[in-house]
Amino acid sequence: MAQAGNSKLLQVLTSPSKLASRLDWRKLNEGSILSLNIHKDRIGLALASHPSYGQGPYTLESIPLARKSKVTEECKITLSNIIEQHKVCGFVVSWPLQPDSQRMGAACGRVLHTLEQLLPSSENDDGRTGNKTEATTTKATTPLISANRPCVLWKDSQAKSVDEFDAFGRLEAYAKVPSSDRTVHIASIEQYNTDNATVASEVWNDFMRVHWPELHREQEHQEFVASRQKHNTLLTQSAAIAAVAVKRGGSSADDANYMQAAV
Repeated sequence: MAQAGNSKLLQVLTSPSKLASRLDWRKLNEGSILSLNIHKDRIGLALASHPSYGQGPYTLESIPLARKSKVTEECKITLSNIIEQHKVCGFVVSWPLQPDSQRMGAACGRVLHTLEQLLPSSENDDGRTGNKTEATTTKATTPLISANRPCVLWKDSQAKSVDEFDAFGRLEAYAKVPSSDRTVHIASIEQYNTDNATVASEVWNDFMRVHWPELHREQEHQEFVASRQKHNTLLTQSAAIAAVAVKRGGSSADDANYMQAAV
């Protein structure tokens, strides 16, 4: 069963550049990409349209998983509704490599286990509903990930590569000296739960930074300008409040000064 699941998963995986091109083609049809960050007990979601629209990713409510990271029918229906409503044409899935060695660990295994549950069943390999499928279960059994809606396993592009040899022909991952500041290493925290610090929206932002660098820089600039404008507005408002409070006197002046200092 595991080999069959892995074989099906390989059929729906695609390269990051092809997924970016797919979104370029679907831009006029308001296509979108759904970023997934798979944890032990939930799936984090972030929805993003084409970067040319200048809209950042929208963080959606996480979908809870059952015991042993089981994807329930309710979870599949929720995902199916999101896909249909927002015309999702592909997925960017966080690939949580171990931060110290950049190698696959237990967190990557959980990702594969969860994705295999979202693949087409043997009766529905081509992504269409078979004749034997009842109408009441069509939404639940329709494949969420398929060749027509592929996914990418995306690792942090800013993570330092450790597959480089030093002057003695050794890999850095095996030649590192342990930090003197740490005397206790807990594998359950450092290796098994490396995905806890990842947010689905950050996965999309990193994907966008690599494939649409100019649009990413423009979006960052717009966000910076908006934050500065908001900051200046707060400063102006607090200064006006402080001026009025000084004229009136009393403790309100102290409150206004505190507010202006906080801004």
